[in-house]
Formats: sequence, C-alpha cells, structure tokens
Amino acid sequence: MLPKKYRLNLRDYPEFFKHAKRVQTTFFRLFITPATNDSLAAVIVPKTASMTATKRTKLKRKLRAALCPILQTHPRLKIVVVGYEKALDKKVSKLEALIEEKI
Repeated sequence: MLPKKYRLNLRDYPEFFKHAKRVQTTFFRLFITPATNDSLAAVIVPKTASMTATKRTKLKRKLRAALCPILQTHPRLKIVVVGYEKALDKKVSKLEALIEEKI
C-alpha cells in the first residue's frame, strides 16, 4: 500500500485526466501532471484487465510497489497508473524500470 502522504484521491482533482500527459505501454497506461507539493499517485485496475478480484488486487500491489521508489525520487508529480493484465507476468523491478523510463 502506498504511504498516505503519496496517495492521490482523484475525487479531489476532477479535471486531472483532461490535463494529464498520457503515455501507454503494453503493460500499463500512465497519466502524469505536475504537482504543487509532494508527489502523489493512484493505481487503477479495471475489470477488463482481469475478471477475478484476486488478480486485480495482485496487479495493484505490484504497481504500487513499483511506484513507491519513483515517488520518493521524483518530487512534484501526480501519477495515475492504469494496469493491464499483461503486467501480471512482470516482476516489480521490471515495472519500476518501465515507469521510470516513461516519466
């Protein structure tokens, strides 16, 4: 789970997706905007990624684990990651490297 200071509540930012820079890979889609204070992040895994809740939860955990070090090294970013089913087969370090490369 992301530490509370890094969590992005999308209900607080209704215009987030309109202004965000979009980056897509075969494993996830990134939405990135600059933040005024600390870095914030959210992870979304839709039902189309996997029909079973256990697989969706596993993918959310992997993506959150990949985001934690990135949020500490990149100040002032708001990041939303939308995960795809193909990311389930990847290791956290590989996902972290891909996110780092796309930012």
